[in-house]
Amino acid sequence: MASAPGHRGGYAPARASWVPWDVDADVGRGGGVSVGLIYQYVPRKEDVLLLVIIDIPEAYKRDLPVAMAAHGDPVEKLAAGFDAYCRVLDARRAAALLAYRESITLDREGRELLKSLEIETTRLLAEVIEEGTSRGVFVDVDADLVAYDLVMLAHAWALKHWYYAPRISLDDYIVKQFSLVLNAVVQSEQRHRYRQFLRG
Repeated sequence: MASAPGHRGGYAPARASWVPWDVDADVGRGGGVSVGLIYQYVPRKEDVLLLVIIDIPEAYKRDLPVAMAAHGDPVEKLAAGFDAYCRVLDARRAAALLAYRESITLDREGRELLKSLEIETTRLLAEVIEEGTSRGVFVDVDADLVAYDLVMLAHAWALKHWYYAPRISLDDYIVKQFSLVLNAVVQSEQRHRYRQFLRG
């Protein structure tokens, strides 16, 4: 799905509520385009919101497979996927906050689309966990549950950035949070192979 006009690698600023937004002032002038051009792409203000939010899972779909394809080992692959997931969110923190706050204002079709994209992109991580379990690297776990644990840890970087950013770098956050999850799921006899990931 195409990005909204005037995207230019950035996002319209998150505000206290979606309702006061003005398409001309906030999107048109900010992106250097006319309202008429905007409405050629998106007929309603709610569609602008949907485009901003959808850019996040679309980035997951693009970035995670590329990051994970460079690795054959399931732990290394999962670490790369989690790293990519966190970096997508870090680059789109305002959009992530907007999604949590305003997605309820979307119509049913928009909300269902977001849910389906979330499930689809979370499965990218779950499939690696299933692979690791089948290869005897991970204990027998609910792969989707663990994948969502990783997803929520990634989201926390955006949601609680005000707290984390002064205390820890994104790189260290990714390493420590991944170590926390990996310590819970890796087979005891496999731990010696992944000391660099388990130490955090």
